Amino acid sequence: MFKTTEMEADLKEQARVADLFDLYRIIDYKSHSIYNLKDGKLQKASGHCYDIWGIPAPCPNCISKHTCNEQCRHFKMESLNGAVFLIQSIPIDVDGHKFSLELANDMTNSLICRDTQSRVEVIDLINEFNSIAVHDPMTGLYNEKYVNDQLQLVSLSKSKHPKVICAGVSIDNIADIEKKHGKELAETVIKRIASILLEIENKPEIWAGKLKEWQFGLFFNGHNEKKISALAKDLSEKMNNITFRKGDAQIHAEVSVKIAEIIYGGESSSISELIFRELK
Repeated sequence: MFKTTEMEADLKEQARVADLFDLYRIIDYKSHSIYNLKDGKLQKASGHCYDIWGIPAPCPNCISKHTCNEQCRHFKMESLNGAVFLIQSIPIDVDGHKFSLELANDMTNSLICRDTQSRVEVIDLINEFNSIAVHDPMTGLYNEKYVNDQLQLVSLSKSKHPKVICAGVSIDNIADIEKKHGKELAETVIKRIASILLEIENKPEIWAGKLKEWQFGLFFNGHNEKKISALAKDLSEKMNNITFRKGDAQIHAEVSVKIAEIIYGGESSSISELIFRELK
């Protein structure tokens, strides 16, 4: 990162709060490249924005991406070598192109904790917050915002026809189950179906997300559609054969699993609408 004391006036004017931070850098959210601005010209630095945090890939909750897409400020906290940093990401424009201006401060000595808390616990808390930001709390699946980010990454890839194959999972009778047997059993059904998807999600190119209360997606990047169709059939059989009990009643979820080829072009409609519109 670069010192804000050396930041150019035009950049300071766009940031407005630069004097409150010690460090800065400019991020291209599409390539995760790092830049500085000197004499009005972008100067590319080595490496990627996530290198500094010691991780091999972009942050799951990339605030630079959300800042540029939503054109608003985002905050997060990160840890580095035992220090805790507060980071603000601000949308800026350089030569007609969108960038994220990251401003950072070492907040380690500004944190006030109970005597029983250690710095390690604070860092663990940051990691927990980052996990919460991309996961659905009920099921443990990725949330729709994370799914959107992953599809956007594929769309920005160098592939001529970027696409992801999705197995869309819908619990068609969940409203009926809740009406007849109560919300608690309905949530149990949702969690059980989600747990099956979590069992499959064990590779970087496969991820599972909760899209709506009873709709899920299992996403495959770079997989054979024939194999995925066979997997979808097995999933359907497994999910529909589960028996749930409440008292003397035996309940079965009516689950449909369909395949969709998703070519994401940044549609304004929700991801779930896009996916289930394409299912066949």
